[in-house]
Amino acid sequence: MKLDPEVLAEYSTFVEEEGDVEWVSVPLSAARARELALDPSWTRCLTAKVTARECVSRLWANLKDVLPRTVAALAKKTSALAILKTAEQGVSLVYFIGDIPDGEVRRGYAPAHELPDICKVFPIDLKPFYQLHDGFVDFMTDDSGLLPTRAWITVPDRRTGKPSLVKVVMEGSEAFGFDVSESPCRAYLLQPDSGDVELVTDPWEYLDELMATSIEEM
Repeated sequence: MKLDPEVLAEYSTFVEEEGDVEWVSVPLSAARARELALDPSWTRCLTAKVTARECVSRLWANLKDVLPRTVAALAKKTSALAILKTAEQGVSLVYFIGDIPDGEVRRGYAPAHELPDICKVFPIDLKPFYQLHDGFVDFMTDDSGLLPTRAWITVPDRRTGKPSLVKVVMEGSEAFGFDVSESPCRAYLLQPDSGDVELVTDPWEYLDELMATSIEEM
């Protein structure tokens, strides 16, 4: 689906501070993919002459076991895809979900093939996700999903100064992360407004519900 230039111009206002904003329609040619230096895992899907929903199904195929609701919802609800290129962030993939321009828009950053060493003690392996997107967030707010690794927040232990909670998700004032000072490392949801700290026994289930819920409603 080719997106209305006026719609893209409206969304450009949210990222104009990143500089040199450029939109590229999907699917795109192999030559254009090479010009953009797209990751090979993206190129195979984004150059295929298939619907946006089929493209999403192919991109997210390796995550359907750990994020079944998110993958199913994205495959059902994605109306269009576009590549966004900016001077500051390089290329990212933008998902237009539901009706355009009234639906949800999400931004998936380019793959990260190496993760911070601190991930080695996390109770789940985030690498398969980050090999697809180094962060998958709400386009306007840059939260409500797994954050780019550059945006992770490590909170030091007050007594030792060593890393304690690594926040990998922000959802408004709430934060989700892993306490690397514990052995074994465990996941927590922090809710500052109520003062609650909740142990998350199944991190993938939490992440799946977080990302899928708003998409399913579109």
